[in-house]
This record gives sequence, structure tokens and C-alpha cells, in this order.
Amino acid sequence: MSEYIEFGSNIFEIKKEGKYESLIITALKDVIKTALEEGFNKRCNLIRNNIGYIKKIEEAKNPEGYIRYIAKKLFPDAETFHEKSNKIRDRFKDKEVFACKMIAVYRLYYDVLKEGPPARHKISAEEAENILAELLQ
Repeated sequence: MSEYIEFGSNIFEIKKEGKYESLIITALKDVIKTALEEGFNKRCNLIRNNIGYIKKIEEAKNPEGYIRYIAKKLFPDAETFHEKSNKIRDRFKDKEVFACKMIAVYRLYYDVLKEGPPARHKISAEEAENILAELLQ
């Protein structure tokens, strides 16, 4: 069983804080392990792409912002989420565990969007003046 399912209470706490980085990385690693167990070649596109996704999240200056960006690209609307989930189910009928884990990754990305945009941090007029002066130098 995967870490993000086993530790359900931790997921709630992480989601409550809006921190998806560790959840998505764990889920992607779980997809890779399951794919290898199911007989996928370690050089196949699916595994290489998921390794690339993990590296991009880890290397991003703002991992949560990058995750939000990817989520918007993957799922511009709810219908797209359902269509992609159904395609995964249909394509991997004989690999049900793998399909469920892929859909779990999709669900995490989709949940990011359901939270809405992050709250903007307001600053005082004086701080804004200081930042403006710094930017104009």
C-alpha cells in the first residue's frame, strides 16, 4: 500500500496547509514502482516521464507554484479530469493497481485546483514604496 494512502491523517494535515509537493512526489514514485512491478521496462516513456516530473518538482524554485501550473495544464476543467481518468481505466484494464495509482496522482493534481489560488500577501504602502525603489535601481 502506498505511503500517501497509509498515512491518511498526514495527508489531511498536508492538504490543509496546501502542501502537495511531498504527496505528489510520493505518489509519482509509487506509480513508477508499481509500473516496474507490472513489467514496464525501466526505459519506457511512462517511467522516464514520471522521473522527469519528480526532478522538475524538486528543482523548481517554487514547487507548489509549479504543481499548480502543471495541474492547470492537465485539467483545465472537471470534464478533462474525468475523461483522462476514464482513459487510464480503459487503457490499463489488465493492470488495475497501476491504473488506480495513476488516477490517484491525477486526483492530487485536480485537488490542487479545487483549493483555489493561494492567498495573496498584502503589504503596507511603505513596503511597496521600498520594493518599487529597489526594483527601479
